[in-house]
Amino acid sequence: MVRKSQLILFGLLFGLSFALHAQVESSMGGVFDIHQYEKESIQFLMLQANKSGKKEHIKLVKSAVRSGRLKKEVDIDLHHHSAAPDWYCSIVDEKDKVLLKFSMSNPFSESLEYVDEETNELKRKEVILDEKFFNIRLPYEENYNKLRIEKSKGKKGKLVLISEIELK
Repeated sequence: MVRKSQLILFGLLFGLSFALHAQVESSMGGVFDIHQYEKESIQFLMLQANKSGKKEHIKLVKSAVRSGRLKKEVDIDLHHHSAAPDWYCSIVDEKDKVLLKFSMSNPFSESLEYVDEETNELKRKEVILDEKFFNIRLPYEENYNKLRIEKSKGKKGKLVLISEIELK
């Protein structure tokens, strides 16, 4: 005969094992461990780009780490708006080993849409600003030490360091 205390103990153990191994099915059919998001984090970077004559500089305004993960389709959110990006970012560790590389559009460029009054058509115009705030979302990793931002210059596309930003 099963005692009440044995049933309670069985119920607690079953509930605990379910909580440790529970999975959820998304509306798109993917199956995820419910604790997966507790393990993954996103680092949000708010950056400010400044231009003084030909000198360009980017600095970190604010950084925040939150639990979650980037969607595979979105990857790193850089708001690409030009056909051929000529700016490149590298995430490096403390030994300067490159851990992640990606490209982005010119942070000083702003794409504006407007209605042409003569043709009544929607048009787009690229404007180059002297100052602009922009955001980058990265998967957060403990060993991410610095964000290097480089720009491709010249016909050969030589990379020139614009800024190096501490991530810790």
